[in-house]
Amino acid sequence: MRPVYRRVRVALKGRDAAASVVTILLALMLVGLPLLALASVVVGQAYKVSESAFTWLQYQVEHTSLEESGKWVSEQFPMVADFLPEQEKLVEMFGQAASKVATVFMKSLTTMTTGRHPFFSIVL
Repeated sequence: MRPVYRRVRVALKGRDAAASVVTILLALMLVGLPLLALASVVVGQAYKVSESAFTWLQYQVEHTSLEESGKWVSEQFPMVADFLPEQEKLVEMFGQAASKVATVFMKSLTTMTTGRHPFFSIVL
């Protein structure tokens, strides 16, 4: 960034403070704007993926009984079958897990969109 600073200082007739401010703003624009654009794309894609995953999961829950799901898991992973909890406990655990995932995801989106995300505070 030093060559840019020197050129800006010459353009501003030797005013060091103004040249420093302009150079910092240029650097932030060159780095910060692409990062914000990338972050907005990532957030948009994450939202689409979560939306489609939710739709898929909702379809699976509506069209597959819990008993069928338990049988499928037991057939696919026989070594795990002995460790599977009862159906009621499984439903409760699944509900808690889905709630926690949704909470974490929404908190992450909220902090990222309000500009308080730790990644951006380090970079900017």
